[in-house]
Amino acid sequence: MATQRSNSFCTISLMAISLLCCGDALADEQEDMQKRLNEMVKEQPFNVADNAKLEAYIEEATKNGTPPVSTPSKYWRRGYTCGDLRRYSWNDYRDCSYFHRYNGYYWPY
Repeated sequence: MATQRSNSFCTISLMAISLLCCGDALADEQEDMQKRLNEMVKEQPFNVADNAKLEAYIEEATKNGTPPVSTPSKYWRRGYTCGDLRRYSWNDYRDCSYFHRYNGYYWPY
């Protein structure tokens, strides 16, 4: 009986030690992934010309009284903003931005 308790204690101790070691490895891996993600975001260009083109489009559409596209993009998801659509399509981003400026809120879900 004492041997069985001793074996159980050893098993539990080994499991606890392995969990601690794995926890450190996971934390390091997560930190590395975050660094890689940050670098990927930094590498993406911020194109001021696109913003100027967007502002010109919105100004022209407003002046002409053109209503914005009321149908959400196929990429539109709950919690998105127009900036999230830039990775999919310039036109979706433009239409979302105009809709938001025109109505004061984002597309429905």
